[in-house]
Amino acid sequence: SFVTGQDGTGSPGWTLGPAPVLNTLTASVDDSQVVVDVTGTVEPGALEEAFGDVEAWLTDHGIDGSTEGLAFPDDDRLVIGILGGLLELDSEGGITEMALTGEPIVHPLGMVGDGEGGLWVADSLGGALLHVNTGGLVTVAIDEAGGEPFGAPNGVGVDGEGVVYVTDPCRGLIVRHDADAGGAGAMLTMDTSVDGGPNGLAFDADGVMWFLTENIDVVCVVDAAGLTEPVAGLFRVSLNADGSAFGEVELVERPGALFGDGLAFDVEGNVYAVWDTNTGLTLDESSIRVHPAEGHPNRGWLGRADRIYA
Repeated sequence: SFVTGQDGTGSPGWTLGPAPVLNTLTASVDDSQVVVDVTGTVEPGALEEAFGDVEAWLTDHGIDGSTEGLAFPDDDRLVIGILGGLLELDSEGGITEMALTGEPIVHPLGMVGDGEGGLWVADSLGGALLHVNTGGLVTVAIDEAGGEPFGAPNGVGVDGEGVVYVTDPCRGLIVRHDADAGGAGAMLTMDTSVDGGPNGLAFDADGVMWFLTENIDVVCVVDAAGLTEPVAGLFRVSLNADGSAFGEVELVERPGALFGDGLAFDVEGNVYAVWDTNTGLTLDESSIRVHPAEGHPNRGWLGRADRIYA
């Protein structure tokens, strides 16, 4: 609320939420009410500020390839996966290679903090879900499911109870880590010929798992959906109260993309998803699209970000 001047006018402050999500302001005076809808935009270059030149570091150290996964194991460290290891970036953008012992890290993709300063890492080429403790010791948490080795683990998520889930797109699996048994627990299997293989995943405030899928034909060298079929989708699934099994899978959106990749929620419950589209056998566009939170007055995809950051 605010107080107007003697002429009856005033200028309240209004801080918009994340762009490009629709923001709604409802103003009322006595019994009169007006509703204003505004979608914020970000000026090109507004968020571009150099922070940690990882590309230069990789070049200087003769390391090929690109980065994908990242995580914040604590408040003042950013960790990025590179071929053969992990990099730490401090709050000033300083880069050091993490000193690791134990099992090797081959090709880290999805990563997430364990809540205690350590990390869970999906090692795609290593074929395992790894755990890295605060001292840099790497151990294997899961390397098989259903009696078969992982194909290429990709995404990692942790629910509100601290239970870890990992995706294996090539096998069409989401696997729950059973900490007591020290291996795979409940599994969810997707039909890769129809829906693609699970990739990025995240949990909403109600504990529901959301995940993206991707066409696996090229990346897994298989004949499932067809090389250019846009089967990628956004799905969600509830878990049993004790986490022992998955419920019924619900398709939320299928935007005509070849790959669904990273997935995350903001504090307002809006879902951010990375999609890749294709023209023939060539990737056409990578975009970050927003799926507004439940109950939002403007449901549906609102567009893509102006900039994509790797």
